[in-house]
Amino acid sequence: MSDRTAKLELFYESIAAQPFAFDEAAILSWFEQHAPWVDPLWVQGTMTAATVNDRARRHYPEPPDLLFRQSGGAWERYEPGRHGPWLKTGFPAPEGTVGAEGYVVFVRDEQRNLWRQRRAG
Repeated sequence: MSDRTAKLELFYESIAAQPFAFDEAAILSWFEQHAPWVDPLWVQGTMTAATVNDRARRHYPEPPDLLFRQSGGAWERYEPGRHGPWLKTGFPAPEGTVGAEGYVVFVRDEQRNLWRQRRAG
């Protein structure tokens, strides 16, 4: 098992141990108690990557869909039925583009290449 895989499993465990709504300090505290060898910067970066409605997650390879950030700043476990579908870019999936298995299905080929039109900013 790779180091990344082992840390991700710990991350999943830390989220499962949290109440409905929690903050970053709760996750960092969990790691201090259960896995103090894991770098807190890795934990913070993984929280960003795993938060479906965080637009910075597009900078991470293969971000897992695990967290949803409430408007007040707290996190909660992501539930597609409750929070809706999100793209890996941190934007909500356009209506009618999500297939039966929960994956985004592009209706037209032009939509497949929209990411190429993005501008830095």
